[in-house]
Amino acid sequence: MAFGKNKKTAAEQAISGVLNAQDAEIIVVRGKDCEVLFTNDAAKKRLGREYAENLSCKNGYSGHFPDLCRRCTAPEHAAGAPPFRLDTRDGDGRAYQAEGTGIQWVDEKPALMLTLRDVEEERKVQQRLYDLAYTDQLTGVANRQRFREDFDAVAKDIVAGNLCGIVAIFDLDNFKNINDTYGHNTGDVMLRRLTEHLKSVPEYKDHLYRLGGDEFVFFFTEPMANCANELDARSRYVQLFKNAFLSYTMPNIEVACTISMGIALFPQYGENSSELLRKADIALYKAKAAGKNQLVFFEDKYDTAKKFKDLYINIQPILTAHGTTYGYELVDRGNEGKGEEDILNLADFDRTMDALNPSELNGNEKYFVSYTNHLTSGAVLNNLPKDKFVVQLRLGERPPASTELLKFKRLRGYGYSLAADGLNRQNMTPDLMELVEFCKFDPRTDALFRKKTIAQYPNKRFVALDVDSDAQFEDAKGQGFKLFQGFFFNQPVVVKKTKEIDPLKANYLRLLKLTSTDDYVNFQEIS
Repeated sequence: MAFGKNKKTAAEQAISGVLNAQDAEIIVVRGKDCEVLFTNDAAKKRLGREYAENLSCKNGYSGHFPDLCRRCTAPEHAAGAPPFRLDTRDGDGRAYQAEGTGIQWVDEKPALMLTLRDVEEERKVQQRLYDLAYTDQLTGVANRQRFREDFDAVAKDIVAGNLCGIVAIFDLDNFKNINDTYGHNTGDVMLRRLTEHLKSVPEYKDHLYRLGGDEFVFFFTEPMANCANELDARSRYVQLFKNAFLSYTMPNIEVACTISMGIALFPQYGENSSELLRKADIALYKAKAAGKNQLVFFEDKYDTAKKFKDLYINIQPILTAHGTTYGYELVDRGNEGKGEEDILNLADFDRTMDALNPSELNGNEKYFVSYTNHLTSGAVLNNLPKDKFVVQLRLGERPPASTELLKFKRLRGYGYSLAADGLNRQNMTPDLMELVEFCKFDPRTDALFRKKTIAQYPNKRFVALDVDSDAQFEDAKGQGFKLFQGFFFNQPVVVKKTKEIDPLKANYLRLLKLTSTDDYVNFQEIS
């Protein structure tokens, strides 16, 4: 070896000192026979007598790492070539990571420096962290997070029409009786008996996940060509799950458990995990209602959940006379003529105001929302930035009753601003006007009343509604309105800065995000 000489060069001594200080085994080799040019102290310790015999790496060092020569690229490696990395194990089965780097040795000729680092303990820690993140600790099967990531890994292929398959939810029948009668420890044992059996079935390997409690998921994909005939696909999955439909019992337990299962086929009934889980859950409840111990495939007729009203929902900006955005109102524009033209409450979404994330509400804009009881709930009051929201009071033909005025005062006390919507000669009272900060008018009705009211309350902010043209905008502005709502901002003469339209899109997506979720939720558990 180069360092076996009686006299080392200064360069050799310096390199030797550096490499001996490394917390790894390092050897430097060259040529097709992998002649060893240098071995650091850690590698010498492993080689022992073999080091003294001046053996090549192939005949000596690789004997401690059986697959090292087969996977090492030393003969072809030259100085400056990209490094390579591989995992290997020594003769005792301990994990090492080998890294090869092409270098120019002290004799100014190319060589390969091979570094082997013991990663056994590191890999054990990594595996433990992986198990904590992706493995259910009670049953040892993959957990909900692993399901979501496995689904996401193939989501593009599902959407592209390359893959089909199923999401199936199942749970144990009579499981609650076992927990109530024999205790949760016995219930845990029953869950382990179930999963031990399912894990023993080869077809179920790497397809089983636990959502929580006694709810589990099967997730299978296959090439789209296999699903051309839906009836054949259903028959295939019925056959696949026959091994799961057993009677699960325990010694000295009188109650036996079977399983009920709901299956959602994709892409027929959805292309994302949330939708498929929801529909599989609907089918599961159908299986329960039909007598348990069976599977049911989801069909559209089973889905009676409340849907968005055709999802024609948009954020309508409220603008200043200069065309800049003052605030936004959530408007349902998909039900004209159906008697449902009212402003859409955030509570009409599947998620209520409690789901709002205050950190998403950026900027100085106001958000106009209709009154809902959720605005006074503890969760909202403790978390919602109330100064960002204007609560719209839908007024009737008559003045507000004393109980309504008390409710309005309470909202003001919580920190909300109030807007009177539908103000007229009959319902406008001094008590009401003292509470509201905004008044919304249709500029085409009762011009004298509007003009008098605007003059009488100069400190109020008046919003002109349904301003859809330049003429209507100029008319409303001439009457004294300072804020405007409608579609006139699409007219280039009004909106000279096109960037002002961008917040409309941004906040539309933001509010949809705030009031919906991709997370799976059992809708039976939502109050």
